[in-house]
Amino acid sequence: MALSSTGAITINAIHVEAGGTSNTQCSLNDSDIRTLAQRTSGEIGFDDLRGKSGGSVDDDDDGTDLGCLVYGTLIEMADGTQKPIEDVVVGDRVVSFNIEGLGAQEDWTEWYTHYRVFGEKTVSTVTANRLRSNGNHYSINNTLKITNEHPVLIKRDNTISFRYIEEVVVGDKLFNFNMELINIETREKIPGEVQTGDLDVEEVDNYFASNFLVHNAKEISDIEKDSDDRGFD
Repeated sequence: MALSSTGAITINAIHVEAGGTSNTQCSLNDSDIRTLAQRTSGEIGFDDLRGKSGGSVDDDDDGTDLGCLVYGTLIEMADGTQKPIEDVVVGDRVVSFNIEGLGAQEDWTEWYTHYRVFGEKTVSTVTANRLRSNGNHYSINNTLKITNEHPVLIKRDNTISFRYIEEVVVGDKLFNFNMELINIETREKIPGEVQTGDLDVEEVDNYFASNFLVHNAKEISDIEKDSDDRGFD
């Protein structure tokens, strides 16, 4: 359950939410509490932690419950710069692609088109970035580092659709920042815990990560964003 957004919160409650053991020693500068606060540098205070929810996986978790991107993944920002996903904060503006026939709809799972994708680049605002860890990830073309339930835009044969990365195969094609087709030549599943970020952006629910168009992850929907246990503000 998320920390209270108002009123008093205790350091013990913060420690437990970050994955620690109740009534054991901790401080606001502990790395797990900094991760909970989504702050990698500078001083943090109680206000940085209000409404936050923990999301670290257990040591034996295979990292399959959420779609995320590995720390260091560069996100295309609206001002023309790139920012590592772990440094993206609520209110940042990213480049999105407003797909004709899909637009700002949350339900992308049934959408598809043939041969070409039509639309135009636009700007979306980051409404959440869930920082957590995952038990494994995929490396696509040794470039895109992504967990298995994160959707990416692909072309397979003559059909264009969003698919979870676990469904993508060598020979499928990704769309890059210029909406050019890039052939998937390698797809490797890599075990081992990694730190990840998980963006929600609005109004158009996609963005460019490591130069490829990806969608908001599976768990991010209107209902789930409002749930206290999802880790979103």
